[in-house]
Amino acid sequence: MTMFNSDNIYPGVKVTPEEFAQKCDLKIFFNAGKEIELHSMIVNRPGLMLAGYKNDFAEKRVQLMGKTEIGFLQDNDKYIEAFFAKNIPCVVLSRGFLPSPKMKEMAEKYQKTIFLSHKDTLVLIEEITNYLNDLMSPTEAVHGVLMDIYGTGVLLLGKSSIGKSETALELVYRGHRLVADDSVILRRINDRVYGSSPEIIKNLMEIRGVGIIDIKAIYGAGSVIDRKRVELIIELEKWDENKEYERVGKVAKYQTILGIEIPKLVIPVDAGRNLAVVIEVASRDFRLKQSGYSPYSVVHSRMQEDK
Repeated sequence: MTMFNSDNIYPGVKVTPEEFAQKCDLKIFFNAGKEIELHSMIVNRPGLMLAGYKNDFAEKRVQLMGKTEIGFLQDNDKYIEAFFAKNIPCVVLSRGFLPSPKMKEMAEKYQKTIFLSHKDTLVLIEEITNYLNDLMSPTEAVHGVLMDIYGTGVLLLGKSSIGKSETALELVYRGHRLVADDSVILRRINDRVYGSSPEIIKNLMEIRGVGIIDIKAIYGAGSVIDRKRVELIIELEKWDENKEYERVGKVAKYQTILGIEIPKLVIPVDAGRNLAVVIEVASRDFRLKQSGYSPYSVVHSRMQEDK
């Protein structure tokens, strides 16, 4: 598992120029013929470096040149060799600009791949950053179901055969969206945890007695979503008469995933309980508490008034 460092530098992840171009919707202008080694999720605009200021240059980042950098280089490419001599992963040019002859010469000399795009610089920064986040973020796979319920990302956990998939199916039927069933890939991005499905089982759900079903094909495109932030964890467990379950919502519980504490509820499963409705209510109640409303505080205040 990849761990965070304070300077945003990570252990190297290598990708081919072809893969990088495909994932970021780029065109390869010059292919250095070697893998690109990525160490940072941040995209850098090297304006100061190209103007001669070499201190604190973020050479581990993908280098993106927009209108400002290209416009400067049209009249002055004095420092272009010093730029390409750095240990940069690659160079991306936005807005349909082409490298100058000097840039092409230095890319060939120092074996740095150059990519092109017609997209706006800010759009490219966002798209490449999203790709780098997905590629390099700390990840963890868990056995569970991730749902989007009233806009809240709810991760359902529990032992096998407890009823997670059946409950999720009922929730989809009631209009909520499935992210992943059985296996959930969790990623930590900007101090938040996001979940998605492994590609091989995307949009699919296993229902015992029925088999594998395609949620998107049955319920339509609006019944699934590719990724969702995990905001609430609900663990389902068999009802234990000897266990004391939360009854007033006074004590908050959390579970740590990838170093982030996420609110957690434990819901007992017993015959006759409509778990889908209970989970819907739990999601709505979570949203209310996020806005500052606490039913426990209301009850406590009323009890004080009655004294």
